[in-house]
Amino acid sequence: RYGLDIILANIYKETPFVIVMVYAVLLKTDNRLIQTASMLGASPVRIFFRIILPALMPIINTVFIIIFVYNFGSFEIPYVLGSSKPGLLSMRVYDYFFMKDLSLRPVAMAILMVIFVFSMSFVYIYSRVISKIDIRDRKL
Repeated sequence: RYGLDIILANIYKETPFVIVMVYAVLLKTDNRLIQTASMLGASPVRIFFRIILPALMPIINTVFIIIFVYNFGSFEIPYVLGSSKPGLLSMRVYDYFFMKDLSLRPVAMAILMVIFVFSMSFVYIYSRVISKIDIRDRKL
């Protein structure tokens, strides 16, 4: 109901990708920083928020953008799970494009262009905001 099944299916589908990407960055993180912080008396929570999380933020932002763009126009999960209320644009595009009436194909392509422009605008704005936050944090 209300797309919760689609959200849960996307989380289930994308979790391994996120784990692999984050794990790759964790393997490259220098353990000496963590050991030094613990020897200097930092708690595990402080080590996580001051050392590990800042090292993970670039990959978390990148993975978020990849998953957002992929899932914004995602078609396969809503198609397999059935219709949801409210309806998704990707399902409407599929219906318009593969209906017997070929006159609705331009409508489907126009909706796809709107989806593309919106997602690229979101990625651009998100990247600008994150870069400004990152620069501000580096100055501290």
